[in-house]
Amino acid sequence: MNFSKEQFIEWTTTGYPFKFNEIVTKEMFFLGLGDFINQSENGFVAATEDHEVNVYDDIFGLVMTVNHSDERINLLTDINSNNNILPDSEEFLEKQQCLGDVCVGVITFCQCMEEYFIQGKTTKKEVIKLASKIKEVSEPWPLQS
Repeated sequence: MNFSKEQFIEWTTTGYPFKFNEIVTKEMFFLGLGDFINQSENGFVAATEDHEVNVYDDIFGLVMTVNHSDERINLLTDINSNNNILPDSEEFLEKQQCLGDVCVGVITFCQCMEEYFIQGKTTKKEVIKLASKIKEVSEPWPLQS
């Protein structure tokens, strides 16, 4: 899955355009995203709650909440809201990297769901089969430090 710097900026600020359908429902998407995060070798933990996923890091706590509105997957964070951290500090840079890693992982998941399920490159039967084997089909997050 590839995307440009401009696409990354657009999707992280305005949301990733995504329409659900009879094959990919909100419930399936968010359960799948939670499984993707939890079963990938990434250092993050996901908690799925009512059509949203909260992504946690063991150092920084809650990194991001992912939800859906206005036909967009939204990447919400307040990771930079702590004004006690200087922008040039190592802690700030680590938080930026952490947030970037989560954003890339969520966007990659969205692209996979879109390509394989929404564009009709697979059937509902194959979706169920893949969902039952998510650990086998999910790869580690694209960015590892």
